Amino acid sequence: MSDINVETQAPTGARWVRAALQVNPYDYQGNPSPANSHLDEASYNSALLDECGALGISLLAVTDHWSASSAAGLVAAATARDIVALPGFEAITSEGVHLLVIFEAGTKIEDITVAMGVCGMPQDDPHGVADKPYSEIVTSMGERGALVIPAHVNVSNSGLLHRAVGAPLQRMITHKEIHALGVTPGMPPAKDQENILANKSPYEREHPLIAIHADDIMHPDTLSTEGATTWFKMSEPSLAGLKHALRTPETRVSVTDPSSRSRVLLREISWTGGFLDGQKVPLAEDLTTVIGGRGTGKSTLVESIRYVLGIAPIGSAAQKDHSDVIKNVVQTATRISLAVDVFSPEPGRFTIERTVPDPPIVRDAAGTATSQMPRDIVGSLEIFGQHEPG
Repeated sequence: MSDINVETQAPTGARWVRAALQVNPYDYQGNPSPANSHLDEASYNSALLDECGALGISLLAVTDHWSASSAAGLVAAATARDIVALPGFEAITSEGVHLLVIFEAGTKIEDITVAMGVCGMPQDDPHGVADKPYSEIVTSMGERGALVIPAHVNVSNSGLLHRAVGAPLQRMITHKEIHALGVTPGMPPAKDQENILANKSPYEREHPLIAIHADDIMHPDTLSTEGATTWFKMSEPSLAGLKHALRTPETRVSVTDPSSRSRVLLREISWTGGFLDGQKVPLAEDLTTVIGGRGTGKSTLVESIRYVLGIAPIGSAAQKDHSDVIKNVVQTATRISLAVDVFSPEPGRFTIERTVPDPPIVRDAAGTATSQMPRDIVGSLEIFGQHEPG
């Protein structure tokens, strides 16, 4: 075993990103309009982004009705604060269905304006309908790399599930470029909404649709409402990350704050002294895959986690494997450190340390040794190695 060599600054994998995907800029023409509550665009943008910072929102999509240029100021202001802002627009199809059309960060405003023309946008009416139908708009925008999401589908008059029925609705729901439906909480489910989201006949798809929250944002205060945001798991906030999350929604999309759930996260393991001196391995929130040939350190990583937590192997073969790794690879006097985040009863970080062959020590966020044992922190966490039953 000689090949563990993980960069200290290696990425820690995907993380939960809170996103608001229907943010309206200052020039939005609606009721209410941001101009009704703020004196100018700068004050609106500042207040909106202040609230994003307070709520942990790091991804926006600016989707004004049939307008791309109105987003420029907010996109620039968000970028200056390290908040990713995706440009786009809200389209209204010839059937009267509202669609969010979202492009990757950095897409030129002129290109989005051209895309609106391709949709058959109305002239001089931000709330007018296009002369192109749903299927053509969704297809053409998908070909241009955009993500298209039917907005507030359960809201009467404008929502997809109220505007279409029967065979036309079936074709809209099963369109290959549609992966999510914007649902407004607090509104009653529309007809067939539950069957569609359950992927039941006649709406079956290879990949079921997922309901997300992406209601209109026209004031900073609305960012904290239930329907304003959705959490997506991705490596970095981006349109590509959104698309990937929507294709694997069971583990990458949540309409409630994932951090509010009772859980324990192993964040990073490191070694001081011995054969692995100075090595660190970051651990992703849900799944870390270690790939390598024989002797590259896969078992050493697993057995080090087991050892620092004081979790005994199951069976004599597994015990022998474990003892051999600690004695011959990790080695005496090596200190193993494991960073652990907990969220209940209150958020906090602990570091569990164990120097071979001494017992483990649990330190709090300040580095102070506590009287707790590893099991007090990680609960009933289980570890299975190569030669033990799972």
